[in-house]
Amino acid sequence: MNRKRLLPRLLHTLMIAGLLSWSVAGCGRPAAPLPFSGVGEGWIATQDMIRAAHEGHVVAQSNLAIRYALGKGVPQDYKEAEKWCRVAAEKGDAKAQYNLGVMYQNDSGIVPQDNTEAEKWYRLAAEQSYAAAQFMLGRFYDEGTVVEQDNIQAHLWYNLASAKGHREAIRARDELSQSMDAEQLAQAHELARNWKPTAAQKVP
Repeated sequence: MNRKRLLPRLLHTLMIAGLLSWSVAGCGRPAAPLPFSGVGEGWIATQDMIRAAHEGHVVAQSNLAIRYALGKGVPQDYKEAEKWCRVAAEKGDAKAQYNLGVMYQNDSGIVPQDNTEAEKWYRLAAEQSYAAAQFMLGRFYDEGTVVEQDNIQAHLWYNLASAKGHREAIRARDELSQSMDAEQLAQAHELARNWKPTAAQKVP
């Protein structure tokens, strides 16, 4: 199968939390279900999660965003989902950064579609070793979306996500490898060997 035809379909098989219902008034209907990461678990009682989020706990804020997006324990509310996702993302939470990237990349009706913003948030999460974000950043380099097309960088990010067992990244990396020469592959593998994650940082 042609690799370029395969890639657009990969987005639908990311770490998907569930199929979202887009019937809320005022929200646009996306072309495909949004592949949010996480299902808002980790804080069993919704009211405890809400209280913790208001007290500034970033994990609760990140998980509450997903609960609002899915309508899990709270009314489905995309404005609240975006608000809490952004709060957690700006504090450096990798899962929230990835999910905010998903909102920006897709015609979701939550935020204006903006691949530049999507790449920004994916990169922040990818640099913290978040596999789904690493895969998406690899796709951006593979397809030349926002960033300049670069097989070596694409392979690097696919490879890093593959090391964590990300199945679509493994497939994409293997497909990409077939179009790279030995020197390019050696450079990509060298970058992967020397790569180190960064710590979470607050976003101004």
